[in-house]
Amino acid sequence: MRSLWIMGLCSLAMGCESPEVASVIPGEELISNTDGSSGPDSSAPPADAGESEEETPSDTATLDTSEEPSSDGTVQEDSVSSPEDATSEDVSLGEDVIPSPEDTAPEDTTPEEEDVQTEDTTETNPTDGSTEDGIEEVPVELTCTAYCDAMEETCPHEAFHPAETCMTWCTSDLAPLPEGTPEDTAVDTIGCRMHWIEVAKNAENMGEKAKQCAKANASGGATCGSFCEVYCRQAIPVCTLVNPNIDPMKSINFGGGSLDADTAACMELCQDFSTDVLPGVSQTEQHFGYGNTVQCRLHHLQAAMIQGPEQFNAFGLHCGHGAPEPTELCLDDAQPNAINYCVFALEFCPDLFPPGTDDQACRGEVDSLVNQGLYKQGPFLSFTDTDKNSLGCLNYWIMTAPHSSDGCEKGDFNPDNWTLNGGQGVCIPPGPMMP
Repeated sequence: MRSLWIMGLCSLAMGCESPEVASVIPGEELISNTDGSSGPDSSAPPADAGESEEETPSDTATLDTSEEPSSDGTVQEDSVSSPEDATSEDVSLGEDVIPSPEDTAPEDTTPEEEDVQTEDTTETNPTDGSTEDGIEEVPVELTCTAYCDAMEETCPHEAFHPAETCMTWCTSDLAPLPEGTPEDTAVDTIGCRMHWIEVAKNAENMGEKAKQCAKANASGGATCGSFCEVYCRQAIPVCTLVNPNIDPMKSINFGGGSLDADTAACMELCQDFSTDVLPGVSQTEQHFGYGNTVQCRLHHLQAAMIQGPEQFNAFGLHCGHGAPEPTELCLDDAQPNAINYCVFALEFCPDLFPPGTDDQACRGEVDSLVNQGLYKQGPFLSFTDTDKNSLGCLNYWIMTAPHSSDGCEKGDFNPDNWTLNGGQGVCIPPGPMMP
């Protein structure tokens, strides 16, 4: 069974072989070469534009359930409520007592009205409270299962695909996501991410929802911890010699000599990483495994955590991509390729191919179309193509397939299915015929 996380890629010129287990971490896959070295990997899912803004939740509303005594100091429940009741009771006692207006109306009804108001308030605002902006604060389960399920349900654009890879990342033996508390709103924890998922559920529009979901993703969206805090929390235990399973020749040496010193050195180095993700790509920033940014490095650390336990060369391969001086991919000259396209297309759009088509067959067919000039091998910026006959366009649309019903149709590589020919594939030449 293929374990896909959709992330990273390797270039056509690298001669990547199809791994036994492909990981679709936005298109990434591991390659074991015949000499035992690891080849490049393949790409990342949908993108989120812009930096997220931190929001501070309002204080939780509380209820005042204290009782107020009546003006005469008596307990109101024992007060006479009607002349008829008083007459009946007084006759039995042999006394002739007639209640006055002062003894009845105001004092008897006021506490009862207050009790009713308190009960109504309780029904409107549950005992767990609600914030002033209307976000109901219900008890939240701070577990990886709860987090991963909530992301898949509320923020699928930012979630891992397939969903089970989220659990592998979140519960990593090397760098598990800290649990935190339900009050967290700006630290690298499950609690913080769950808070912003709840905010996203109540967003007024899709744009606002996307902004809140970005804060809940694996990278923390520069809100649940800074990008550098999240990067260093993972990079040191996963990619240095702290990890007993990494090839020492492919490990990262931050030069600190201790955990605290390495963390300080990592944080200092990370300040120089760009956060300017290529605008206009279909992947969210946490899933875009290309470009010289801290987000790209985070993406490949996630790949190492997901693939490393099962594939011996994963740590070295992905830690190389996520290093301060990265190898391939986290550079601004990385190109879209057929490998990345095929990993996504085979996993999420199998109907595009004849039964039994595998990675090698898919790559061969797409590469053949490139050699014929039907598709172009574009530069880094071609990742933003949406209507051109380029591998960038194919990558753009196929990356949306895990969470969009038309991703497969628009990203169909077969020229017979181009819109020019009556189909729905939109990665087409600029004219009715190829020049």
